[in-house]
Amino acid sequence: MLLDKAVESYRQANEGPLVTRTNEIFISIAGHQPPDDFDKLDVDYQKPNDPRLIALRANGVACRVEAMSEGTRDHLWLALRIAALELRARDAEPMPFLADDLFASSDAVRTGVGIRYLAELARHTQVILFTHHDYVIDAVRLMVPDAQIHELTREKLLP
Repeated sequence: MLLDKAVESYRQANEGPLVTRTNEIFISIAGHQPPDDFDKLDVDYQKPNDPRLIALRANGVACRVEAMSEGTRDHLWLALRIAALELRARDAEPMPFLADDLFASSDAVRTGVGIRYLAELARHTQVILFTHHDYVIDAVRLMVPDAQIHELTREKLLP
């Protein structure tokens, strides 16, 4: 029991900045909204040699990544990617972020929050987002008024 407490104490004190930042972003985008009502990301250490990310619901029930909806997994991927690129930008040359239809499975609220985090990331690196969804463009215009938006029309694409 003492060893378990020591391991848990060490884990909490040394949990990586990647998981911490990912948690902040993921919960902002996907947390506290029905039907998932996620409260926190955590790492499941039941198999010490194979730790897994899990999301904890407000009622304390754990949800494995593979049990999440496609949209929620997309939000988790986005949170992980943003956190990783932010951390990399602190110690090395920033890498650009390029995404296509990133918010195809998101509602307007989650899209707006995600765009806000992409705008924060754009302070560290180049962010390029492709979309054909008007609600994504509207969210970018609202959240990032100085974003450069290039709209292609059919006339520009066809000779």
